[in-house]
Amino acid sequence: MANYPKDIIEKYRGVLKKTPDSQVFAPLAEAYRENGEIDLAEKVCKEGLRRHPSHVSAWVILAKILKDKKNWDEAIKALTQALKLSGSNILAHQLMGELYLEKRDTSKAIKSFKMVLLLNPHHAKVKKILERIESMSARDFQDDLFEFKKLSISPDSASALSLEGTRSQVIEPNKPESDLVYQRTLQRIISLVDAFIARNQLKQASTLLDNSLRDYPEDKDLLYRQKVLKTRAQPSFIVTEAQEDEQRASIRKQSKQAKLDKLNRILQRIHDFR
Repeated sequence: MANYPKDIIEKYRGVLKKTPDSQVFAPLAEAYRENGEIDLAEKVCKEGLRRHPSHVSAWVILAKILKDKKNWDEAIKALTQALKLSGSNILAHQLMGELYLEKRDTSKAIKSFKMVLLLNPHHAKVKKILERIESMSARDFQDDLFEFKKLSISPDSASALSLEGTRSQVIEPNKPESDLVYQRTLQRIISLVDAFIARNQLKQASTLLDNSLRDYPEDKDLLYRQKVLKTRAQPSFIVTEAQEDEQRASIRKQSKQAKLDKLNRILQRIHDFR
């Protein structure tokens, strides 16, 4: 655990004591957690959430606290609440995946990690986790997990499945097929959509989603990806890693220049005063 500065903790405590309705309870709970005071962190966080039940970050912090206590089921409930309030919270999806791994529920873990990559295709940590899971022996996990490879579909196989051939391979929902086959078919489609999105092949992802939604018009996972894809399709949203680096460098440069300008103004005032 990190050694969180005690003066900062005292500052948070002072604000919370003076203003019990303050949302400072969330960083205070996180500070207690990082210092290893888990029970106190849980108490502060739960008391704060009773006053602020819509505080998304606080639900995530509570989940982290419960995860530290190995209370995985309660932590998942906290993250479920966080995602109800904000379905695009990347940290909540990542923690959910980690919790399901702890519970050895790899299918749900991969589903959560894939949501992270859907929202942030460049998330290095989650990419490594998925690669590690896929490299493990099928004997260590559930058989149905290895019926398909998540986010590792070759361009040739992806093209073969994606466009015209998709509908012919999809099982019609009205047919008397088993729920297991139905779910596996959906998961293959979702895996392929995510693979396209991760490679920034937005047109192919959109076409596959449109075709699949004709067969599964009420599937929440497909509808959510369609919503995210519409956002990703905006030109301003599609940014390469090089462009991101360039933007960050520009921001740092602007920040440095602003500090220099401020310093020059201070020096000028001193000079004028003299």
